[in-house]
Amino acid sequence: MAIFPREALEQDKPACIDADGGETLRFRDLDSRANQGARLLRSLGLRPGDVLTHAFRPFPNSPVTMQGKVKRAVIEARERGVLFDIGHGKGSFAFKTARAMLANGFLPDTISSDVHALCINGPAFDQVTTMSKFLCLGVPLADVIAATTVNAAFALKRPELGSLKPGSVGDATILSINDGRFDYVDVVGEHLTGDRKIACEGVVIAGRWWHPKP
Repeated sequence: MAIFPREALEQDKPACIDADGGETLRFRDLDSRANQGARLLRSLGLRPGDVLTHAFRPFPNSPVTMQGKVKRAVIEARERGVLFDIGHGKGSFAFKTARAMLANGFLPDTISSDVHALCINGPAFDQVTTMSKFLCLGVPLADVIAATTVNAAFALKRPELGSLKPGSVGDATILSINDGRFDYVDVVGEHLTGDRKIACEGVVIAGRWWHPKP
């Protein structure tokens, strides 16, 4: 099974460079290693607290049936305590899948953009765009924020993150909600016109204000 899109595997370009050892890995190298890890995890089975990402991907690896019902194996995994993450990226988020999952009451535990070189200019773009897609699909703002903050911290077993309670690290993102008509696109090219868009106005890191340059 290919983890990355075909065009990525065909490009003879570095995907990442090991800063310590200097090893250069291409997408096909990462694909091979990811499949090795996937086969090991499959043999072990998903356990409570494990995170399954790319959970709202389109056919043929969609978590819903052709009739729009969540597959039994997916429901059983959630009942066991497996956590479901979005991991939008270049090939792992479809509006059709998302609508079916949400219609069945199956919200993601965490929302992530999985931004990399092949999707930073679309269709994922960034984290707030990924969040905005769920907001425009009808997920309440509070749930969208939780899936990006406290739920993510829980999945990582890092309770000091994703919260502003005493003892936290003091990281925060200042967001605004803009009204209007905004075009969103998924990995199969379907467009959605939404009436709201989440925007980042700035970031606080360790209690200090950091504002992005224009």
